[in-house]
Amino acid sequence: MAALNADALSDRLRETYPRVEVAAEVGSTNDELLSGDGPHRSVLFAEHQSAGKGRQGRQWLAPAGSQVAFSVLLRPTVQERDFLGLLPLAAGLAVTDAIEGTTLKWPNDVLVDGERKLAGILSEAADLERDPRVVVGVGINVTQERSELPVEHATSLHAEGRDADRTELAGDVLEALAKRLEQLGTPDGRRSLINAYRQRCATLGQEVVVAAPGGEVRGIAADIAPGGELLLERHTGGRQEVSAGDVTHVRRASGETWQ
Repeated sequence: MAALNADALSDRLRETYPRVEVAAEVGSTNDELLSGDGPHRSVLFAEHQSAGKGRQGRQWLAPAGSQVAFSVLLRPTVQERDFLGLLPLAAGLAVTDAIEGTTLKWPNDVLVDGERKLAGILSEAADLERDPRVVVGVGINVTQERSELPVEHATSLHAEGRDADRTELAGDVLEALAKRLEQLGTPDGRRSLINAYRQRCATLGQEVVVAAPGGEVRGIAADIAPGGELLLERHTGGRQEVSAGDVTHVRRASGETWQ
């Protein structure tokens, strides 16, 4: 399989990302950028992450060269810090912009056919008061065989019968992300982003269980709030806003669930 072409990516993305690097192996691209001194919108790709991370402290592992895996470092202004809750949604939308036929499970799992997880996104922040840094990490499964995928509900472009040039795909996603990030800068842009997210969110209208920090919540996913929160219609009445948590779509026909 062809390695990511760092020169081609740097040339293509130079107007929106001042530093683009490709590493053969790192522990975690998120950790590398958070602990470094790179400029705003630095990008780090890794052909292999030995300590890749998913949400809730889970590992994110894949064979070397089988993914498009990268992180972007952002240095938000004071005003931009008010809208960091929309950042994971913007990143998820960017991946669906670049990969036709995909949807989103709130907040930012990228799905094929509303079920199989193709990509995951993890946002992390550090020192928001003195030296604000936020990283957005993206991992897209590209060439894995089904036997190489970590869980039954995961998939890859190859497993879906879709071949992709990883360098071209990486450039497509980052160009789409730059456009989505620009939307965060204005009220109209944020409204447009939320409306686009609603259209691609497979969670809306579903009965869901959310493993939230305050405990498990169940209801119908009714809407996305202006700050990116998930609004649930509770079976006991009323609405509840969820700002973080792992969502399970409930399959009512068989009683089975998936995550």
